[in-house]
Amino acid sequence: MTKNFLFRAQSSDQQLLTTVVVAAACSLFVSVVVHWAWLSAALVGSTINECSDGIDNDSDYLIDADDVGCQGGRMQEWMHECNDTMDNDADSMVDSVDPGCAAADSESEIDECSDGIDNDSDALFDADDTGCQGGRMQEWMHECNDTMDNDADSMVDSVDPGCAAADSESEIDECSDGIDNDSDALFDADDTGCQGGRMQEWMHECNDKMDNDSDTKIDANDPGCVVTGSHSEVDPSVIP
Repeated sequence: MTKNFLFRAQSSDQQLLTTVVVAAACSLFVSVVVHWAWLSAALVGSTINECSDGIDNDSDYLIDADDVGCQGGRMQEWMHECNDTMDNDADSMVDSVDPGCAAADSESEIDECSDGIDNDSDALFDADDTGCQGGRMQEWMHECNDTMDNDADSMVDSVDPGCAAADSESEIDECSDGIDNDSDALFDADDTGCQGGRMQEWMHECNDKMDNDSDTKIDANDPGCVVTGSHSEVDPSVIP
């Protein structure tokens, strides 16, 4: 009887072991199948051509063959002339090196100076536009954003006094152009905007970022500039 009991116990252990092994094998099989399915889907997905999937992949309301990314030899909707590694306008310059791709959002290598269009809406286009002169090759360019020292003063673009005004497009500073730029009947050295370290005629003590009356208060924070239209930091209390 003892023998039979031991035999049954051993048989039970073997069955349990067999069950555990089978369960582990099944679990491993399922895991392999799942991972293989995932890998296969990933590989297939990576080879799906966006130009034949019927989806607007780059959200520009154009799909497949209607999208520029699917034209001219390109095969992904997100592609365009400025990121396709091709010389689309036959000027020996490709993508970011091409003047047509100078603007951050540009998608065409055709530069604005040869397209017959007034791209910056200033009534001038191509060679007649200042953006296409002086070595510049895009109509939106001018002396204050072309990375060149146009007036040979060793100062470029925003660092140049001529570009101090937000809408300035010329590096030539107003204090040497022979023009009454602020219509006050004074120009260049005779204008207060060209005195005291200021270099633009439109400047004065209340907008030059300097403490002109040494009271540690500058421009709009100075009592002398509180009065609307004031061009002097001298406080009203000390004005004779």
